[in-house]
Amino acid sequence: MKFLVIGIEKEGPYDPFCNCGNGKCDAGEDEVNCPSDCAVILSPTPFILSLLPLLILLLIIILLSYSGITYYKESRKKKKGISLTNEDAIHKIDERISQIDQRIKKIDEEIKRP
Repeated sequence: MKFLVIGIEKEGPYDPFCNCGNGKCDAGEDEVNCPSDCAVILSPTPFILSLLPLLILLLIIILLSYSGITYYKESRKKKKGISLTNEDAIHKIDERISQIDQRIKKIDEEIKRP
């Protein structure tokens, strides 16, 4: 015997005990002859999950941009000689203080001269 189920011709005996439409995928029912009970329905992906790869890509771009800008600024400072370590800064301050001391001594000597 042949019978037609949802546009698909299927061979085999007709099962009168098939209770298609009862909400349960019983014996003798499958996705073809009883899709209302047995079909696997895929739920659509939530909107936020579809945007997740885009958000991750955007975050990576932002982080790379930030690190690139920071690197660029540091390299500009080094070219201008602005970037100093603590030891370099202390050394420059000491040199400046000794220069000021020498000027003060010269001024004191000029004042003491008649």
